[in-house]
Amino acid sequence: MVVVGYGFGDEYVNALIDQSMRSNRRLRLLVVNRATDELAAQHDQLLGSNRRVKLEKAEARPILENHGLKALIKKTLESAEGDPF
Repeated sequence: MVVVGYGFGDEYVNALIDQSMRSNRRLRLLVVNRATDELAAQHDQLLGSNRRVKLEKAEARPILENHGLKALIKKTLESAEGDPF
C-alpha cells in the first residue's frame, strides 16, 4: 500500500490501514510525507516500530509528477533485500 501526502489525521482511515496491516501479514506500507519524523512519533503504534512500514521524507507533488512514484517504489523494493519490506 502506498500513501502519499496523508497526515494520518483521520482516525477512521487510520483504523482501516491498521486493520489491513494486521489482517494481511504480507502487506507493506510505503508512506511518502514531508513530516515523516512527526508522523512516526504521533502514530508510533502504526508507523514507528513496524518493519513492514517504510517512511520516505518527500514532498507529494514531485513524487506524483514525472513518474516519481514509480521510481520511488522501484528503489524501495530493490533496497529491501531480505527485509520484510
